[in-house]
Amino acid sequence: RAWLRDSAGMKEASVDLRIRWYTAWQEVAENSLYSMGDIIGLIPEEECDICVLEEPEHLNWYRAPGENWTTKFKHVVGIVHTNYFVYAQEQPAALIRVSTTFNLY
Repeated sequence: RAWLRDSAGMKEASVDLRIRWYTAWQEVAENSLYSMGDIIGLIPEEECDICVLEEPEHLNWYRAPGENWTTKFKHVVGIVHTNYFVYAQEQPAALIRVSTTFNLY
């Protein structure tokens, strides 16, 4: 909110911004979060204009049946921060994971 207000000069947007949290579980061995339940269904229709998904892959590994993000919202942006190539090098079976991840690039 402070960045929107102060740096971007979007005072109204900083007040109107809605941040939603969701129920999830952490898989310690993978150091990953997995959503639980239908997250999309928790968001009221009147709030379905623009959706910015932080680390969207975690919301979609195991997605509940129902609407998808691009059907429910007019505009969807996903921000991925994880460098999966480096991340795969640090995990068990790194040799297999790194070669598979490298093929995705």
